[in-house]
Amino acid sequence: MTSRYFFVHCQKTAGTSLMAQLSHQFKPGEICPSETLKKQDAPMAILSLKRLETYLDNGGENIRVVSGHFPYCTREMLAKKLGPKIRTFTILRDPVERTLSFLRHTKKLTPELRDASLREIYDDKIRFHGLIHNHMVKMFALPYSAELDTIMTHIDFTEAHLELAKFNLRRVNVVGLQENYGRFCKALESKFDWDLGTAKFVNETKKTQSVSPQLIKRIQADNALDMRFYNFAKRHVEQRQAKGQQI
Repeated sequence: MTSRYFFVHCQKTAGTSLMAQLSHQFKPGEICPSETLKKQDAPMAILSLKRLETYLDNGGENIRVVSGHFPYCTREMLAKKLGPKIRTFTILRDPVERTLSFLRHTKKLTPELRDASLREIYDDKIRFHGLIHNHMVKMFALPYSAELDTIMTHIDFTEAHLELAKFNLRRVNVVGLQENYGRFCKALESKFDWDLGTAKFVNETKKTQSVSPQLIKRIQADNALDMRFYNFAKRHVEQRQAKGQQI
């Protein structure tokens, strides 16, 4: 049975760079959603589970890799649509650096926010609850349901979400850290027998605006579960490497 792959793509963790390299291993029609669909249905093509289900129904036999800002629980739908042999991988990033990158990226791409401060963008409740607040824990702790459509769902976090996120991360075949991106790519090539070509960053957001210590402290406090999750992920990756489970 042909292996299918699911990249759990947390925002601003070097996922766009990885997607560029996946195109070295896979043909355009094997990656879902395709670049055409991303342009046609942006931004929902990489956010909506309902759109993803439609894409899978229309091109399931050819699809080898699914990637988008879809939570880990999406694997349940993929197993039903593409078959049970779904192999997973993800890359995580320091929560403060991830959040600051998201704020700078939003400022850069949103004309009406060009003159806004990073703090003002951070204070936007829709962006905060949708794509900032404990984003990585949310990606690995959201339960699958017929009602769930996007990661933008607002949830009230508890310790149980952190524990479920840890449990699910242990089930991921290859886990990487943005700070060791090259090592992550080598682990993917070794684990899956891939050729990803030369590693290089794309879609980088330059640090053009200073950040106040107060904002950094707020990010750390607001994303305390993500901070703990990331520390767990670092230990988890180190343990896998020590055992030779992730080269």
